[in-house]
Amino acid sequence: MKCDGDSTAKWDLGGQWVTDTQTNITRIIKELNLESYVQFDSGKKILESGGKVISYASSIPNVSIFSLFDLQLMLNKINGTSKKVPSIRPFQNIQLATKLDSMTLEQWIFASSFSGTSRSIVEAACRTLYGLEMSQVNALFANFFVNSAGSFERLTLCGEGCAQEKKIKG
Repeated sequence: MKCDGDSTAKWDLGGQWVTDTQTNITRIIKELNLESYVQFDSGKKILESGGKVISYASSIPNVSIFSLFDLQLMLNKINGTSKKVPSIRPFQNIQLATKLDSMTLEQWIFASSFSGTSRSIVEAACRTLYGLEMSQVNALFANFFVNSAGSFERLTLCGEGCAQEKKIKG
């Protein structure tokens, strides 16, 4: 598409990330003779937390041990509960499903967290995953979504077997 004289516009038409564990889309990519490449993820990462900007190079921001502990507790809560919300029949455990369905992701996950920094990390990840604020995401849906991928980390990271492992060329 041409615009502004000689320049060419580029458009992002949606998610292009894939991993080999997504067997159906991997098969379609091969059928269409498309290529994929490993997602670039090295270099400086930036996170805003409580008005402060944190930069880091690893997968985990350089934050206090207290915040890391709180973050791990939240991840354990998300992953543990999501395993109880089957992706085929999310209402199989009707008591849990009813409870989660009555609240937002923000209400559910932050009911037992303490660190503002760990909250910022989870909020940033959820904005990326859902394209919404945590106050706009149903807690039952969020757990169903995490279960379908296997874990929160598999949805948010780009290592081997993670949802953002590769990008489709083009």
